[in-house]
Amino acid sequence: MELAGLLHDIGKIGVEDRILMKPQRLDSEEQELMRRHPIYGASILEPSAALRPLVQTILHHHENYDGSGYPEGLKGEEIPLGSRIIIVADAYEAMTSDRIYRKSIGHDRAMDQLNRFKGLQFDPTIVRCLQRIVEKKGADAFEISDLPPINYETLAELRHRLAREPVVRDAHAS
Repeated sequence: MELAGLLHDIGKIGVEDRILMKPQRLDSEEQELMRRHPIYGASILEPSAALRPLVQTILHHHENYDGSGYPEGLKGEEIPLGSRIIIVADAYEAMTSDRIYRKSIGHDRAMDQLNRFKGLQFDPTIVRCLQRIVEKKGADAFEISDLPPINYETLAELRHRLAREPVVRDAHAS
């Protein structure tokens, strides 16, 4: 599960930098291109026997509990458990972190949002589990300040190098 959490957005390698780095809201065409990243991620992992068990988790990490997500519109228990965990963790992390286009909303407001959308976007059981973890360990349980900051230039360089690889190159052709 830890590895799936680290690799869940690997498919963004197949999304153009201008979309990934855009500080404004994405338009509908850009959103559609961004929605392909779970498919790209699954196709990147599929050739590796060691990573193949993560493919379904990565592919479905944007499926919403009520079936309104993507890429396949899976619903409830049809969504792999790992994917249901990642969507909650990813949403929590996104809301509690500063982004290019907005500031963190903080732990309390993030938990309010997760609770507001449980049963719709999020698996209610997973949201309750996160709530219990935070109650026991505190919101700081998820701090990753000991990790080095992300170097987006290095990521862009890596994406360009990997774009020469057949799986990623083919993803851009779709």
